[in-house]
Amino acid sequence: SDPRISHDGTYVTFVWDRDGLRSLGRVPIEGGNVEEMPLFGDSHWVISPDGSRVAYTVWNERENISQVAVRRLDSEKPEMILDLSSYFILKWRPDGTGLVYRDRRSVESAHATIMEWKLGAASPVKLFSAEPDTVQDFAFSPDGKKAAAIVGKLNTDAVLLSKRPE
Repeated sequence: SDPRISHDGTYVTFVWDRDGLRSLGRVPIEGGNVEEMPLFGDSHWVISPDGSRVAYTVWNERENISQVAVRRLDSEKPEMILDLSSYFILKWRPDGTGLVYRDRRSVESAHATIMEWKLGAASPVKLFSAEPDTVQDFAFSPDGKKAAAIVGKLNTDAVLLSKRPE
């Protein structure tokens, strides 16, 4: 499940569920043998453009919060843990120097704001906000010089269900 095509188009990485055991699998785009790798998280994971690192959500039980870890694909230990809680959007910059995301904790308008955390920086910066609208998705051009966002309104309805009088 959850397949991802590499940035260079040479392989597909996916969550591999075999006989109740979950891991990552990577297979050449043309087909062939599957390479098994450790699973780092079940949700919100993205492989860097050069294919060497992965950013993924982790649960910090001590503080009872979600954070993002970054590690090399050939390692099982994170090289850094960022104090951010990605909210449906977590992507690498095309040059691999940072992550862009919606953060459910750090901004007032989490649905409307895209943040950027450059690797090595002490804290993130706001990349842009579409307030009062919601950012549904965000992407950079391959050269990183342009970006596009899907922006819309969040509409909801409420329905009251009650027991019918007898």
